[in-house]
Amino acid sequence: MKTVNSITNYILLLVWIVIMLSLYTGNGVTPVIVILSFLSALYSLYRKSKLSINLNFLFIYIFLAYYLLLTVIFTQDLLVMTSKFILFPIFVYYIIPKNINGVIRILSIFKSFIGFTAIFGLYEYMQHFNLMVNFVKIDAVKWIQTMNLNSLYYPSSIFLHYTYFAYVLLLAFILVIVIPYKNRVLNLVYKTLIAISIFLTQSRIVWIAFGVILILSFILNRHGILTYRKLSVIVLILIIVVSLCLYFDVFAFISNYIGLRFSSLYRYGMADGSLGQRIGTLRNWGNYLDSDIIKAIIGSGFGGVNNYLSTYSFFNGYTTADSTVTSFLIDTGVIGLFIFLLSMFQILVIVVKGKGIFRELALYTIVASSIVSLTIDFWANYVILHIFYVVIICAFIGMRLTKQEK
Repeated sequence: MKTVNSITNYILLLVWIVIMLSLYTGNGVTPVIVILSFLSALYSLYRKSKLSINLNFLFIYIFLAYYLLLTVIFTQDLLVMTSKFILFPIFVYYIIPKNINGVIRILSIFKSFIGFTAIFGLYEYMQHFNLMVNFVKIDAVKWIQTMNLNSLYYPSSIFLHYTYFAYVLLLAFILVIVIPYKNRVLNLVYKTLIAISIFLTQSRIVWIAFGVILILSFILNRHGILTYRKLSVIVLILIIVVSLCLYFDVFAFISNYIGLRFSSLYRYGMADGSLGQRIGTLRNWGNYLDSDIIKAIIGSGFGGVNNYLSTYSFFNGYTTADSTVTSFLIDTGVIGLFIFLLSMFQILVIVVKGKGIFRELALYTIVASSIVSLTIDFWANYVILHIFYVVIICAFIGMRLTKQEK
């Protein structure tokens, strides 16, 4: 029995690797998710597990139902939408053990694996060459080829793009804060490795999110219990601090490395590819509203953002919005985005009421992912989506188990 449990602990990691291989080699990932979901359902029946409907997440269910309805009405890609937003998280939920030690083991396995990818990323940065160029068969390989010939190098490890790599590293840093290694030296080495790797990726949005998490963890560890009032004060302070830092170029004074990375935003403004595409494309929603007020308000279903980009992308030729906010706004409209924001508020209430390390894990993950989602449409990437689902679902399962124990 111990052997079986030991193997199941690694299933989610093995699935992550399978998803990477399927995606990078150009094979379809959606069929893999569908098959895995079916197998996990059989596995859950074998274990006599039940998928409970928790009304505390009511607005998430309403949002998904609304998203699904729009996708059906506008004949968008129903299978892909279902696999990403319904089958995928259910699969992860089924596989995660329903005991605290099992949840911690799952997270520890991912923490260690990401540590190895960080080491590979450091090697890649020193060589200024990513060996993944020899294995990747999809269009993303063009980015790796460009980096391999570029003097200004952004490491991406096995995640094909530096921003994706940085987000995974950010989750790893959150994991080591919440579930540290028992050996203090190893813990310090791991934190240093992840922090240096985040620094080298040069992902500006992850740098900001990393700073917020450091401040938030310091406040929580220093003052203990988190209340509604304290959370509101923390959020307000963070908004003010980040705004002031951006306005007065504080980041530019931290180091030349960071300064040079941010300076292009001030030098080129909307002509900068990152800023222009994300802010400019979102701004064009006003023109979209004028041309099709019905779809702008109610949404156009999963994948509707692709049609939007063909006309309203700030730069021609872009096939992704590079922002989860923009994608949700176009796909689900003003109504759907409002429901989603209500669901986020409901989830934060659950987190604030929670206790223990899993409450912190959920809070850090939600805050970090919310910030990063402003410039990453990580719902479009199965690899990033997988690690997000594993961490956030583990956090909520852990909170529930902690509450039951008490």
